[in-house]
Formats: sequence, C-alpha cells, structure tokens
Amino acid sequence: MLKKIAIAEKIILKIIQNNSLFFNAKLFRNNVGMFNVIEKNKRRVVKTGLCKGSSDLIGYTTKVITQEMVGNPIAIFTAVEVKKSDWKKEKKFNEHEEMQKNFLENIINDGGLAGFATDIEDFKKIIIFNKNNDKKQ
Repeated sequence: MLKKIAIAEKIILKIIQNNSLFFNAKLFRNNVGMFNVIEKNKRRVVKTGLCKGSSDLIGYTTKVITQEMVGNPIAIFTAVEVKKSDWKKEKKFNEHEEMQKNFLENIINDGGLAGFATDIEDFKKIIIFNKNNDKKQ
C-alpha cells in the first residue's frame, strides 16, 4: 500500500492561484510580516500584508447580480487561507489559526467569500457561493 504524502502549502497556493481565473477570481499573494530597513544610518520597521491573521490569497470574485442591477458584474472580496494537504479543519486551532479563522469569518459575515483550502476542491467550495450553503469554512 502506498503512503499518502502531504502536499506543501506553497504548491497548493500556486495551484489555486493559477486556477482562480477559471472561477472569475483574481487572487493576489498576501505576505504578512515585518522587517528592518536601515537608511541613512536610521533603522525603521516595515510591515507587510493586510493585518495579522489575514489570508494567504486576497482578491475578488466577479459575480453577476440580479434584479435592479441585472447583467452588471460586481466584485466580491475573496480571501483564501491555504494550508498543506494534511491539515485538519476539525482539530483545535493554535493562536495563529484562530486569528486566521476570525479574519475569514469577518469576511463571510460581511458578504465576502472566504475559507481554508487544502486543495483545489476546497477552493471551489469557497468560490461557488450559494447563500443556502453553510457559511462555516
């Protein structure tokens, strides 16, 4: 019997990002962190990314809405937190994962598309929005 190996997060991230256009989504890498820069003998801290806990992929998904705006595309804020393939949603989250979960829940509660993804199928579930779906990702 062959042993199933975990696929690295960065590989899954690239697969999702490269396939996002097929789902009318434009996603950009969001690297959160900070580093020091020294200019003219002065040190300063540069912070990157949206905020602590924000998702790996940030962007929008284009949808066509109904009724009075029939036929007009809209952009829906989209956030995808990519995890390696053997990551389990059901486990107890560490502090960083809790922050990521809270970020995703805020996006969903405000009408955006968001969730954790360990593969392209998880990504499809996030993007193919249905208001009757369970909102928890």
